[in-house]
Amino acid sequence: MLSKTIMSDKAAQQWKETRAKGHWKYAFVRGVLLWGLPVIIITSSLSLYYDSEVSLVRELLRALLICLGGFGTSLLFWQANEKGYQHYLEKKQNKLG
Repeated sequence: MLSKTIMSDKAAQQWKETRAKGHWKYAFVRGVLLWGLPVIIITSSLSLYYDSEVSLVRELLRALLICLGGFGTSLLFWQANEKGYQHYLEKKQNKLG
């Protein structure tokens, strides 16, 4: 289970920096820009290559669904990372306390 994964000190520090930027920015950058745009480019390129008729409406709908999927998936990854980070902090607190 992802939430029980113990973060290393390095991963926890990276997550601390990432989480300071906020979950909306994380989801937009990771889900839309870094995942969604490349997938849109690939699927649109394949569509142009293989389909004799390309519909702008279909391509825009595909792009919207891909971006929404990437955004939503990134929010799930945010939650999993946040749970892992909280678990890390609890373990670290227990060692100190």
